Amino acid sequence: MRFAILSVLVAAATVTAKAADFLFISGATDWNKPNPVGLSIYSTNPSNGQLTLAKEYTSNTTGNQPTYMAISRKKKFLYLTNEVEQGQVASFRIRYDGKNIALDSLGLAPTNTNGPVHLVVTDDNRFVILASYNAGAVTVLEIDSNGKAGKIVDSVAFQGASLVVPDRQERPHAHCVALSPCNCFVYVTDLGNDKIMQFRFDPKTGKLQANNPCFVPTGAGSLPRHMVFHPRGDRLYLTTEYTNELVVFDYNKTDGNLKQRKRVKTTNATSILTGAIHATEDGHILVSNRGVADNSVVLFTDDLQLVTSVRTSPAGQNGIPRDFTVFNGNVYVANQNTNNVPAFTFRNNAFGPTNINISHFGPQCLLGVKFQG
Repeated sequence: MRFAILSVLVAAATVTAKAADFLFISGATDWNKPNPVGLSIYSTNPSNGQLTLAKEYTSNTTGNQPTYMAISRKKKFLYLTNEVEQGQVASFRIRYDGKNIALDSLGLAPTNTNGPVHLVVTDDNRFVILASYNAGAVTVLEIDSNGKAGKIVDSVAFQGASLVVPDRQERPHAHCVALSPCNCFVYVTDLGNDKIMQFRFDPKTGKLQANNPCFVPTGAGSLPRHMVFHPRGDRLYLTTEYTNELVVFDYNKTDGNLKQRKRVKTTNATSILTGAIHATEDGHILVSNRGVADNSVVLFTDDLQLVTSVRTSPAGQNGIPRDFTVFNGNVYVANQNTNNVPAFTFRNNAFGPTNINISHFGPQCLLGVKFQG
């Protein structure tokens, strides 16, 4: 996707909120507005999940199309991709004193790639690693002493194209980055080549080295999308867009190689694109399906046994749940096409209804953050 880039202003804003729990929502910026919102922060009621808008940050600080975000392990910094032709990463410092939350913009840094769509942060907050869809590349940016992602220390562009799905696989398309629990291996889905690329990662220098083998095939025309590690750290889970599958791989912590263990369908409906994937604290796996025939979030056991599902849009509406997050006993869903974020209770591995449903333009990524007072 090609987007214009607005000028960047460094700014700081302070939000007063009683709750220590917040829902961050990033996504598409509305071109019909002169200074569109790129990031919204909602305080959440821990007892019932209700959302109260606390602050909105515009494209002056978030950049355009901040379609994915990641938070540092100690919750001190927030990073957002800018899915634009001249890709960027936005950096923010997070301050929370038990009563007030403040986001200080640290500015934007170029990625030298087209369309960065996903990123992760190393546990020590030294590097941001991102995938760029249009460029078909993985890039490592060093984080400076102030917490800003800036200097590019490594970048690898993928080659080839599977062409099984011609309009989606005409060239490499890096879609997601997963970092191993030891922070010593990096995995990148290449949707255009039906591969998970495998790298060794030096956590001191930020350098990438192709592992042996350098990739794991995901199936012809599968369109591998997003990945997540099991909380135990012994398995990696993958969603495939086109074949609507959830795939589990055994992860070898010694050599970093993945070995396919099992794969199952996420839906029996047709014309569906499987989307986001997240793991619960107890090791269950949730996946979203996107398409008018089945907009849903589906729950599986860690061995891919179907547990239950919940429809995320009313019949006849095509919400397209691009992302979701499990937070405080609820599942919040980013319905990209219908510009809303509904919530469903999620307790004892079962979904239930709520009256929570906020309007938000083009939500793309959700992040529930719990701060200690």
